[in-house]
Amino acid sequence: MDSRQALAFIIVHNIVQKRKLKEKRKKKCWVRKWVDRRSDLGAASNLVNELRLEDAQQFKNFIRMSAVQFEMLLDLIKHQIVKQDTQLREAIPVHDRLMVTLRFLASGTYVVLYIYSML
Repeated sequence: MDSRQALAFIIVHNIVQKRKLKEKRKKKCWVRKWVDRRSDLGAASNLVNELRLEDAQQFKNFIRMSAVQFEMLLDLIKHQIVKQDTQLREAIPVHDRLMVTLRFLASGTYVVLYIYSML
């Protein structure tokens, strides 16, 4: 075997090894399964909608403004806070973004806590 054949063999061997590594790699998920279900099961979609429809006083207590004020504020700022959906994931709806922000400002607790409870 001459040096050209040996070099070709090494190159082919390296290519095969790289392909095997790619096949073995674990695929990463962009959106966790529990996060993907937030539109159906999250507090932003369930609790707040129920409060708005059934208990206006508790809704006001929860985010410190009435439902009418919330809708007015949403209409004023929705163009500044809207995000675009991508092929990989859906953006958080403007309504939910504002509600989580208001709840955070009303309570003053750590924003990390809202990852699990609100979205």
